[in-house]
Amino acid sequence: MRKISLTIALLFVALPSLAKDFGPDLGAFYKTCPGCEAIDYAGYKDWVMQIGGALAPNVGPIASYGSNGYELSIITGLSEVSKKMDYWVPDDFGRPGIGKAPGNLFVTNQIRLRKGLPHGFRIGGSATPLYNSSLWGLSLEVSWAFINGYKHIPDMGFVVAVGTVLGESDLMMIQVHPSFVVSKRFSIAGLFQLTPYFAYNFVFIRAGTHAHAVYRGATSSVEFAFDPINVFRHRLVFGLDATASFVVLGFELGLDVQNTRLNYGLKLGFLF
Repeated sequence: MRKISLTIALLFVALPSLAKDFGPDLGAFYKTCPGCEAIDYAGYKDWVMQIGGALAPNVGPIASYGSNGYELSIITGLSEVSKKMDYWVPDDFGRPGIGKAPGNLFVTNQIRLRKGLPHGFRIGGSATPLYNSSLWGLSLEVSWAFINGYKHIPDMGFVVAVGTVLGESDLMMIQVHPSFVVSKRFSIAGLFQLTPYFAYNFVFIRAGTHAHAVYRGATSSVEFAFDPINVFRHRLVFGLDATASFVVLGFELGLDVQNTRLNYGLKLGFLF
């Protein structure tokens, strides 16, 4: 079991090399081409939505670990990148792309710690670097399983995660992720346990910028800023955890129902 865990852990660490360079260079949202609107509001909103989805915390099953239980996990996230808008590539008038060589997948490794509490409550926190980028996601969460541990009834409850994004000094982003989760644990031949789960995840993102300076071949800079915008998304989440002794392997699939964009999560966790 230890050899298997080590092999999976090495795979999780190697996955980020699949990505390229996602910056970000916020100057990609300031245009200087003739006849263009100077500030690319639509492109900025699209980028915020994609980054917010990539750095969102993993949901997981709702069951509490008991008042003395912990779970420490590393979750490799893979999120599809949509490059339909032109801020991804440089133009002919000096505007850079958001990254030097953006790939087709956002790749993250989320490190998460959860602590069980009495009466079905649980608290936790996570740190999520976006590889080949300067950005990090940090979040705290609290959950309550109001139905927890019954033999013939699924566990049900709510998880609320609140987080922010670091790594770009001019970017201000707050994320709130309330989720309703249904999960059920099954024992398989007394050897291991399977826990399928389903969740509805509502996503709220508020993002703005400080004044950001850009240069377009002139000696003096031009400053622009985005007032805070609100982004609302609806996601369906499906997942499965497999637990053997103190080791947990998991898979999670998230579907943004408004644009059918997918997020994937591969988990290696340890119970204490």
